[in-house]
Amino acid sequence: MSPTPIQNVGWGSIVKRTAVNQFRTWYYRQPSALRTIVTINVAVYVVAQFLHLWPAGFRFVMDHLALHPVFPDILFEPWQLVTYNFMHTSGGLSGLLHIGFNMLWLFWIGKEFERMHGSRQFWTVYLVTGVGGGLMCLLLQP
Repeated sequence: MSPTPIQNVGWGSIVKRTAVNQFRTWYYRQPSALRTIVTINVAVYVVAQFLHLWPAGFRFVMDHLALHPVFPDILFEPWQLVTYNFMHTSGGLSGLLHIGFNMLWLFWIGKEFERMHGSRQFWTVYLVTGVGGGLMCLLLQP
């Protein structure tokens, strides 16, 4: 019996095993609606962190996209009931932990929900519960 020759492991196989590629592979195996919602949340968070460097831009975004649950105001910007669902604007460690744990819970719960009920139902539940939460804030304001 002859010995097995040693195979040359090239750079390609090493690169394929990097953490970034492992994450990418794992991420793209997740259900599509979940992936999209998490990507939007993280992208908005990153943009908001950069906007902290430009106070006028940050204020504009907060004034028009974050939820301001004051009855007359919401009538003129009703999209806030949807856009606030994607706003994670707090900076520093607390803001990073906030979005990190929100996305972690979304992955844990959302992955199973989307596999059981489908992408369309997941989007519907995500948006309807978000709008419902915004309406509750509006109704419970003193």
